[in-house]
Amino acid sequence: MITIIDSNEYRLYKRLLNEMVACPPREGKVIRESFVVTSLEQNSDNANSKVTVDLKSKKIYTEYDYKSTFPNVEESLINLELDYWTGEFFSDNRIPNIVSNLEKDPESKRHVVTLWDNHLHLDENSIAPSTIYFYFRVVDNRLDLYTHARTSNVYFLTLMDIHIFRGLQQAIADKINKKVGNLNQVYDSLLVFNKDWENIVNQLSLIDNSPLWNNLCQM
Repeated sequence: MITIIDSNEYRLYKRLLNEMVACPPREGKVIRESFVVTSLEQNSDNANSKVTVDLKSKKIYTEYDYKSTFPNVEESLINLELDYWTGEFFSDNRIPNIVSNLEKDPESKRHVVTLWDNHLHLDENSIAPSTIYFYFRVVDNRLDLYTHARTSNVYFLTLMDIHIFRGLQQAIADKINKKVGNLNQVYDSLLVFNKDWENIVNQLSLIDNSPLWNNLCQM
């Protein structure tokens, strides 16, 4: 089990990547795996999210240059992730309904968005969501977000999803006139795939030696 608490998403990701590399290796498609709990603490009033979730237009976009921090990541993967979460957040008015409920009763403990559907996702041929639910909770005038993932690929997508979820949290907090709170995440199975191993080793070297990464981890 890995537990990481930090107030900087880049530093949190760096620590997480180092912990995953240190996990006992095994043979096969997945060479490292761990149960992980993280908390991205929010100690200021501005979350400064890298991804924008526009609740009015129901779009998700970013102007952040991910290639500057992940040079081996394909642009198509970035766009696919943005498109995927646009569909998950706004299909069936999932997020708009939560926003409406938060405005009516911010203290309720029922502000949950469930993405998993047994009728659809037990089928091995279906495209099943990796993150299965979101729970929004207002505490001390701050909007905390809890997410639960059954699985996640630690190479790149874990950090990008943190940015997307933080962007969602920021958008909803602004809409309901609250400050951004903590982003708490549970990963039942955080993975290192064999195919990503070389990229992960190179990425860690970049993180350790890049002035850009050093600055990002100090913010």
